[in-house]
Amino acid sequence: MQRPKTRYAKAGDVHIAYHVVGDGAIDLLWAQGWATHIEYAWESPDYARFLNKLGQFARVIFFDKRGVGMSDRDVGYPTLEERSQDINAVLDAVGSEKVAVFGASEGGAISAVFCTRKLTCSSLTQSCHSQRQSKPAAFDPIPT
Repeated sequence: MQRPKTRYAKAGDVHIAYHVVGDGAIDLLWAQGWATHIEYAWESPDYARFLNKLGQFARVIFFDKRGVGMSDRDVGYPTLEERSQDINAVLDAVGSEKVAVFGASEGGAISAVFCTRKLTCSSLTQSCHSQRQSKPAAFDPIPT
């Protein structure tokens, strides 16, 4: 499949770049991790295959978050709420009324924030949680 045309949604004063792949029965928003570039993603055969496979059963919508990739870059340090607004702007631009959201890494956290405010949204996230320990777990006493 050819690389889709890059389009832009407006979230406040910020332009958010996005692509749409496939025309399946459901809308699936793919919220990627920390560093993204929607045009460069197509240079990877594995990543292009991943997107095309998803596009066989869904209309896949994915985007560059504000501050990275093809989206406006000079935006300071966006909050999760601002990044959640980016998702809303993209979904409005493509006319999505009901969406499943698949988020990974930072995209998982953004997805969770977004879906808590949207009634027609379901979220599957893959995010990490880190708990700082004063000593490695291997040295923790074993309960008896």
